[in-house]
Amino acid sequence: SDRDAGVRVQAAHALMKLGNKSGLTVARKHLFHTESSVRRTCVEIISEIGDASDYVPMKKLENDPDSSIKTMVADALEKLTKRAEKDKKSKPPQTKAH
Repeated sequence: SDRDAGVRVQAAHALMKLGNKSGLTVARKHLFHTESSVRRTCVEIISEIGDASDYVPMKKLENDPDSSIKTMVADALEKLTKRAEKDKKSKPPQTKAH
């Protein structure tokens, strides 16, 4: 139910605050929830601990009817881009095995 989704997302947020990334799956699942408060929390979670795979779904919220979510999404897209660039630089180049 909607209430259950809200509770799960709040729990995922609490886990994120503790440095635990296990709530990321919950945030991804409820990113397009009908309640703006749930979407807002999901955007915050993904912004903080998401990865490059979250960019395209997040981009779909750029035109969210809630103006605060639009602002958060712009910040989240910037963070996800920077994180992806940092991850690329920190990984050694892949070499093909012969």
